Amino acid sequence: MKLALIFFFIISLVSCSHVEFVNTSDVPIRFNGKLGHVVEYKKELETHFYLWGTLPDKVTIDFKNIIEEFDLKSVSSLQIKRVNKASSYFWPIFTFGFVVPRYYELSFKVPKEGIF
Repeated sequence: MKLALIFFFIISLVSCSHVEFVNTSDVPIRFNGKLGHVVEYKKELETHFYLWGTLPDKVTIDFKNIIEEFDLKSVSSLQIKRVNKASSYFWPIFTFGFVVPRYYELSFKVPKEGIF
């Protein structure tokens, strides 16, 4: 019984999964600002991990989907923030760690339509 409790405690503290942001599109993305990029967009993303955050090992978020959604030609001032919401705390408690949601907020600037 003690061994099972120790194993449960160790597993509850270990989370080996991570989120990877990639860009497979031809649209350039910059983390710093660019002249003429004045229109700001925000996008919220939600990912789910399971079994105390150990599955899946990696979640890949492709900027190509976001670029196609907004029909963007250039992106600058990209900021990625992990956001904690109430469900970030309640889901792991209510499901005993089987569901662990993570939320991200992307903010970026694009040029006005008339400039380019």
